[in-house]
Amino acid sequence: MPAGTGNDADHSTPLVLVVEDDRPTRALLEAVFEQEGLACRLCSNGHEAMEQARNARPQLVILDAHLPSVQGEAVATALRIELGAHLPILLTSAASEADLARRVGAYAYLQKPFDIDELMRNVRQGLNLSPEHRGASAA
Repeated sequence: MPAGTGNDADHSTPLVLVVEDDRPTRALLEAVFEQEGLACRLCSNGHEAMEQARNARPQLVILDAHLPSVQGEAVATALRIELGAHLPILLTSAASEADLARRVGAYAYLQKPFDIDELMRNVRQGLNLSPEHRGASAA
């Protein structure tokens, strides 16, 4: 199985699409989601994100505001057109981007570096998951 695809064949496991150009951050998020029993797909740019979103139909997107080639705002707009306005998007950035998060309709915004517990609270909120889900789908 290609790296970063997670256990997304199990349709009962929520799928998170991570769009992040920083490789160590992608690896950290993949490890956290695996530990939490969530499947994830990893993308390093907006073009990959659109392709993965079309193929995998994620339940939640974690989107870096500043990406190479296509900025987060354009990716968020395209994702909403492709997958629907209901798609939960959690925007992240090293800069203060709360206004951008509101403009793109993100349900949450986290400034980097973010706390993993805060990230997971926001992910559960976006997926409407209770803390009891932790590890429930991990085999």
